[in-house]
Amino acid sequence: LLNGEQRDFLVDHYRTLTGDRSVSERMPFFLIAYLSYRVGYSSLAAKVLGNSPDALRFDSLVHRYRMMLLEEIHSQIRSAKRTRRRLVS
Repeated sequence: LLNGEQRDFLVDHYRTLTGDRSVSERMPFFLIAYLSYRVGYSSLAAKVLGNSPDALRFDSLVHRYRMMLLEEIHSQIRSAKRTRRRLVS
Protein backbone atom coordinates (compact mmCIF):
# COMPACT_ATOMS: atom_id res chain seq x y z
CA LEU A 1 0.00 0.00 0.00
CA LEU A 2 0.99 3.59 -0.43
CA ASN A 3 2.33 5.67 2.42
CA GLY A 4 0.66 8.99 3.25
CA GLU A 5 2.84 11.09 0.96
CA GLN A 6 2.39 8.68 -1.97
CA ARG A 7 -1.37 8.54 -1.39
CA ASP A 8 -1.58 12.35 -1.32
CA PHE A 9 0.35 12.56 -4.58
CA LEU A 10 -1.91 10.00 -6.26
CA VAL A 11 -5.10 11.67 -5.05
CA ASP A 12 -3.86 15.13 -6.07
CA HIS A 13 -2.90 13.85 -9.52
CA TYR A 14 -6.27 12.10 -9.90
CA ARG A 15 -8.08 15.25 -8.76
CA THR A 16 -6.15 17.35 -11.30
CA LEU A 17 -6.95 14.97 -14.15
CA THR A 18 -10.62 14.43 -13.35
CA GLY A 19 -11.75 17.53 -11.48
CA ASP A 20 -13.17 15.23 -8.77
CA ARG A 21 -12.96 17.50 -5.71
CA SER A 22 -14.60 15.10 -3.25
CA VAL A 23 -12.33 12.08 -3.75
CA SER A 24 -10.49 12.73 -0.49
CA GLU A 25 -13.75 12.36 1.42
CA ARG A 26 -14.32 8.92 -0.13
CA MET A 27 -10.78 7.58 0.31
CA PRO A 28 -11.28 6.23 3.86
CA PHE A 29 -14.21 4.10 2.65
CA PHE A 30 -12.24 2.88 -0.38
CA LEU A 31 -9.24 1.97 1.77
CA ILE A 32 -11.37 -0.02 4.22
CA ALA A 33 -13.14 -1.75 1.32
CA TYR A 34 -9.82 -2.59 -0.38
CA LEU A 35 -8.25 -3.97 2.79
CA SER A 36 -11.38 -6.02 3.51
CA TYR A 37 -11.21 -7.47 0.01
CA ARG A 38 -7.52 -8.32 0.44
CA VAL A 39 -8.18 -10.07 3.78
CA GLY A 40 -10.89 -12.19 2.15
CA TYR A 41 -8.92 -12.95 -1.01
CA SER A 42 -5.75 -13.86 0.87
CA SER A 43 -7.70 -15.99 3.36
CA LEU A 44 -9.42 -17.92 0.59
CA ALA A 45 -6.15 -18.40 -1.29
CA ALA A 46 -4.39 -19.67 1.84
CA LYS A 47 -7.15 -22.22 2.45
CA VAL A 48 -7.32 -23.41 -1.15
CA LEU A 49 -3.55 -23.85 -1.42
CA GLY A 50 -3.37 -26.16 1.61
CA ASN A 51 0.10 -26.66 3.08
CA SER A 52 2.07 -25.24 0.17
CA PRO A 53 4.66 -22.46 0.46
CA ASP A 54 2.26 -20.14 -1.35
CA ALA A 55 -0.41 -20.88 1.26
CA LEU A 56 1.98 -19.79 4.00
CA ARG A 57 2.71 -16.56 2.15
CA PHE A 58 -1.00 -15.85 1.71
CA ASP A 59 -1.57 -16.64 5.38
CA SER A 60 1.03 -14.03 6.35
CA LEU A 61 -0.74 -11.57 4.04
CA VAL A 62 -4.02 -12.29 5.83
CA HIS A 63 -2.44 -11.20 9.11
CA ARG A 64 -0.78 -8.16 7.51
CA TYR A 65 -3.98 -6.93 5.83
CA ARG A 66 -6.06 -7.66 8.92
CA MET A 67 -3.77 -5.50 11.05
CA MET A 68 -3.84 -2.72 8.47
CA LEU A 69 -7.63 -2.94 8.29
CA LEU A 70 -8.00 -2.73 12.07
CA GLU A 71 -5.62 0.23 12.20
CA GLU A 72 -7.60 2.03 9.48
CA ILE A 73 -10.93 1.36 11.18
CA HIS A 74 -9.59 2.66 14.49
CA SER A 75 -8.14 5.70 12.74
CA GLN A 76 -11.51 6.48 11.17
CA ILE A 77 -13.27 6.10 14.51
CA ARG A 78 -10.82 8.53 16.13
CA SER A 79 -11.27 10.96 13.24
CA ALA A 80 -15.06 10.78 13.50
CA LYS A 81 -14.91 11.44 17.25
CA ARG A 82 -12.69 14.50 16.70
CA THR A 83 -15.08 15.80 14.06
CA ARG A 84 -18.08 15.25 16.30
CA ARG A 85 -16.37 17.09 19.19
CA ARG A 86 -15.67 20.08 16.93
CA LEU A 87 -19.27 20.15 15.75
CA VAL A 88 -20.65 19.97 19.28
CA SER A 89 -18.31 22.67 20.64
